[in-house]
Amino acid sequence: MGNLNSRWGQKWELLMAGNLISMLPIVIAYVFAQKYFESGISVGGLKS
Repeated sequence: MGNLNSRWGQKWELLMAGNLISMLPIVIAYVFAQKYFESGISVGGLKS
């Protein structure tokens, strides 16, 4: 990512495309594991 900054400016379209590609695996993992995150949060908040 740092190589896309140059003396004449940034290549914003490439920076944004790289950011999107680097975020996709995290977002996809969250979507598929969302029920486990929510159940863990709700169980952690219960007092026994």
